Amino acid sequence: MPEILFNPVQVTVLMRIALQDRELGDRKLHAEVEEVLSQLRGREGVQDVSLVAVKVAPEVPIGMTPRNIGGFLPGVLQAEVSLPYVMQVLEFLRDRLLENRRIEMSLKSSDGKSFSSRASNPEELDFLMQEAESFFYPHHEK
Repeated sequence: MPEILFNPVQVTVLMRIALQDRELGDRKLHAEVEEVLSQLRGREGVQDVSLVAVKVAPEVPIGMTPRNIGGFLPGVLQAEVSLPYVMQVLEFLRDRLLENRRIEMSLKSSDGKSFSSRASNPEELDFLMQEAESFFYPHHEK
């Protein structure tokens, strides 16, 4: 069966990253994520980046809403990134966000591939990045 070839520059990956930090309150974590968000906006390969809005599901009882900060989930952001730049964005996030935090991320590419994982320390994030690279570039040689 012939291998399907694609142009990685044309493939985009929707990255959803959720941070958890037991020592920071929601507002401080939200402020940190907003700062990283503004830094991501200027990075090459990042086509769009935003906070993730709270979507109140119909089954939520009246008067009860999910925990949120001004309509956004605390510590959650999403970015649309060109495939060749995904690893650079992950390195950027590792350098700025991992200390004493847990990162959960899901990556979904416009060609239908998806990948989810979590990391609680630099070693786990490095492994996660290797796994993501192998997933999106299965025949890539280092």
